Amino acid sequence: MPRRSAAELSVVRVNGGGTRLRPPPELDDEEREVWLQLVGACKTDHFLSSDAPLLARYCEAVVLARRA
Repeated sequence: MPRRSAAELSVVRVNGGGTRLRPPPELDDEEREVWLQLVGACKTDHFLSSDAPLLARYCEAVVLARRA
């Protein structure tokens, strides 16, 4: 790892982060809770918007399995 200069170290870097994926409206309360727990446990940029349909089906499956 290269040494960093004093000038580089004096710069304050702000990582505002992105926004987390929001649960889709078709999820019920239990499914939404699974979504929020899963997405909240990962870094903000871990999931992409293209992951939303698969995540939604996963949340539905988790709740269905719990009810069974």
